Amino acid sequence: MKFRPALILVTLILWISHPSFSQKYYNTACDSILNDSMLQIIPLDEHRLVHTYAERSWVYCSPHLKSEKVGHLPFNTKLNCLEDVTVLYTDSIKQVLNNKVSYREYNRRVEWVKISYQTNFSQFGYVLKADLADEYIPDIPAVAKLYQTSHERTFNLKLVSSNQKQLESIDEIKLPYLHGKRFTIRKDLALTNCSSFLIYETFRMSCPGTLSLHVIGIHQHGFTPISNSHSSGEANLFDSETNYLPVKLKNGEIQLVPDGMLMQTKNFEDKVGYPYPDKVGVPISNLMIKTRTYTEEVLDANGELIEDDHHNYKVNIVEEEPEMYFWNKNEMNKLGPVHFLNLIEKCHTKKDTVMQKVLAPLQAKEKNRDQQSGSTALVTDSPSQQNYLLLLLFFLLGTVFSFLITFVIKNNV
Repeated sequence: MKFRPALILVTLILWISHPSFSQKYYNTACDSILNDSMLQIIPLDEHRLVHTYAERSWVYCSPHLKSEKVGHLPFNTKLNCLEDVTVLYTDSIKQVLNNKVSYREYNRRVEWVKISYQTNFSQFGYVLKADLADEYIPDIPAVAKLYQTSHERTFNLKLVSSNQKQLESIDEIKLPYLHGKRFTIRKDLALTNCSSFLIYETFRMSCPGTLSLHVIGIHQHGFTPISNSHSSGEANLFDSETNYLPVKLKNGEIQLVPDGMLMQTKNFEDKVGYPYPDKVGVPISNLMIKTRTYTEEVLDANGELIEDDHHNYKVNIVEEEPEMYFWNKNEMNKLGPVHFLNLIEKCHTKKDTVMQKVLAPLQAKEKNRDQQSGSTALVTDSPSQQNYLLLLLFFLLGTVFSFLITFVIKNNV
């Protein structure tokens, strides 16, 4: 009888060491997790090197948030990924309908990565996949860029210090993410104060089809949003925006190129974009033109939709007046419709133009900002408001003049 405890211990050891037991459980340094349909393990044959994206990434002993934390890693730490581990949890939501309480179950997934780190990757652990970067964006000199596509439908991008001894991030920007994304880096835009430009495009593949295109300036201090355009369509209905930005051509000229071509075309030829409205007095290198075209459904006298011979609803195509924007090295300032600005320019001499009056306060503030080191971003009044106030002043003066003429004529009669 005195040998029974030892016999039980030996039996237990043999049972645990049996291959059928190890296949049922996923073993870590501090835990054993039942290896069933709620656990998905994907071994990575070719171990990939990635960097941490979070400012602080906790390392866990096991792929579970309640397991022991064995340490933490600073931003931009290089890791060796060994396995992708996904843990599924079944949660429930309480619902009350007609005074009856019910519970609806749903699955929640938490994605982990088994990693090795430290010197010669001698330490092992688990980090949340959301803490890791997808990888660097190439072709950007001086500073490195880490990007990450998160599960919260955003595309996150961080600017990394160029000093190899300092791994901290300088700036971060979050962009929308739909069903897919594309991005590229360009250096031929003429806009000043930025060394390169991120052209980012995200799209929706289901109806209605949607495309969102963003242009982001990159400089040593961070990111500056420059423009964004949105387009969507379904059947014969659509709504499309285009931003025309200044691009330097091979021959040294600057053309206003549609933002959609920035993603696809490497080198541009002459006369590829919007004609430069030189009469308005804004340098083409600081100019952006925004256009919008959309459809409106046609209704009959009873307010019903009208179908054509192909059983599509009839529509009218509407083209809005193009808007002009001025780049002040920090942001785009809306100036107003191109046609309107051209008209008011014709009413003045070249020495005293409306656009000069509009740009004068912007240029003055910009000059003061350049003279002051460490100053904040330039804040300007809306130039378009000045244009409309000037037009309103002309209207009031004309009204007063007409009233005086009418008064004089009546008195003479």
